[in-house]
Amino acid sequence: MSGEKKSKVVLAGSPRIKKRPGLKTSSKEEPKRLQPTPETMKELFALSGNICAMQDCDHLIYDGNGVLLGQACHIRAALPGGPRFDATMSNEQRRHISNLMLMCSGHHTQIDSKKYENEFPLDRVLNIKARHESNFKGAGRELRKAFK
Repeated sequence: MSGEKKSKVVLAGSPRIKKRPGLKTSSKEEPKRLQPTPETMKELFALSGNICAMQDCDHLIYDGNGVLLGQACHIRAALPGGPRFDATMSNEQRRHISNLMLMCSGHHTQIDSKKYENEFPLDRVLNIKARHESNFKGAGRELRKAFK
């Protein structure tokens, strides 16, 4: 990226660490809930197939009248104290598509509930996302072929 200056940050007791301007390290950043970007939401909806990510759930994300029924869910919580919170992540990483999925409100509530925290550890929630989205990756290509 031409014209972009790189600044150096020196942390006490650590070697010199190069840091890009505007990029904050998670150790210095106060956790806050950032809304997903519109681009992230578009991609999430495309990968959802308009259904909840929970296996065998057929609840719609949007109903036939265009009413939003589903919710964008954090895999690792946006804020400390939330389910699967990872203090090493930046706020930007927490709102990245890799940390979000779409679910019906019932399943979102369930996976984030203290009563179910042992049933939905990080590994399982990541697998739910991966399995669900793999069903819809490339779906647009298949639809284009079907309508040629």
